[in-house]
Parts: sequence; structure tokens; C-alpha cells
Amino acid sequence: MSESEPGWSEALGSSWWYWLRRPGLAIPALYGLSSTIGMVFYWAYFRVFDIDILAYIDPSDLLLASFRRPVVWVVLILSVLAVQMDNMSSLRFGRRPRSRWTAWYGSAHYRRLNLIIGAAMVSGFIVLLAMQSAMRVREGDADTVRLTFSEDGSQVEALLVGTSSRFVFLYEPDQGGSSVYPFEALRSIQRISAATAAEPTTATPVDPEAVKPDPPDRDAE
Repeated sequence: MSESEPGWSEALGSSWWYWLRRPGLAIPALYGLSSTIGMVFYWAYFRVFDIDILAYIDPSDLLLASFRRPVVWVVLILSVLAVQMDNMSSLRFGRRPRSRWTAWYGSAHYRRLNLIIGAAMVSGFIVLLAMQSAMRVREGDADTVRLTFSEDGSQVEALLVGTSSRFVFLYEPDQGGSSVYPFEALRSIQRISAATAAEPTTATPVDPEAVKPDPPDRDAE
């Protein structure tokens, strides 16, 4: 297909209108996008704790995971708008006479590459956000919970990593390991302390009178 022939590039300007006229396609696409975001975030987050999260979650968990991080959607929308505007600019540039040194900007290959780079940048942001959240938990900035088991009444206290529809995930800083427990085996979950950010340390005021040097011993002279 040549640059002058109609193709996917010409549909960029009406892409929003395309989805608005087809809500039957937009809703499944939104569901798939939300699940993909949730899967990437969960994979990067629980990977820090050596937990194979895909073995413990349901599709509904992936859908809810993305909406628990609104900042991801803000970055995604801004990235889509940026790519959309740049591709429209590239399309207009490609229809005008241009030199061979700038022809790459108006090509369809550039617009395809632009989409790939945009998707990679959003994915990288999700991974970094998940890893940062996980490191905060490892440093102690998380809720401390006490689990009571139904069978024998024994208890476990650890940092809360997260939950799914069927499991609860804990991290024990002293042992440096993670644990997974099904909800059906628990009698209760009690929060001992809430997550608190590390407080900045402040200097303790010193009394000047307390640090005055002793007067010299005149007898020693």
C-alpha cells in the first residue's frame, strides 16, 4: 500500500468517533486493556516477593488491579493523546513535498514504530510503579496483620503484601520470605498497625550549659 492510498493512517483522526459508534467493541476492548494492565502490574509487583501471582489470581482480580492505580490510566491516556497527535502530524507531513532527510517522519513505518514505542513506555512505567510499591512494602511501609487459622487457632503476624479474591499474601521481614494463605483456611484477619511513611529524623536540641568544658585545674599548674 502506497502512502497516497487510504489505510489505517487515514483513520487516526476519526478513531475516537469509531469507538464511540461501536460500544459493543469498546467495552470488550476496555476489559482486555484493563486486564492487561493488571497482569503486568501484578507480575512486576509480586515478582519482587518471589510469588508466581498468575497461579493465585482470577480474571476479575486482573480487572480490578488496574483501577486501584488511577495514575496508570492518567499516564495511559496522556500517552495515547501524545501518540495520536504526533501520528496526525506525521500524516500531514507525509502529504507535503519533503526532502529525503526528513521523509522518515512522514512515513507509515514511523507511525507504526511510534505506537510500539508508546506501548513500551507505558508498560515500562507500570513495571517501575509496581516495583517501587513492592520495595516500599519490603522496607516496612505496609499494614501489619495478624492471621488466625480456623483449624487450630494459631496465629501469624506479618506485613500485608496484597490480596486476591481467594488468597492473602504476606511478607515476613525477619525471615525474608513470603507466604500465601487461602481465605477459607482463616478464621479472621486483624490489622495490627497501618502503613506509615518513614518519619524524617530531627536533631535533638542540646543544652549549651551541659557541654561547657570544665575549668582548668590550677593545682596541676
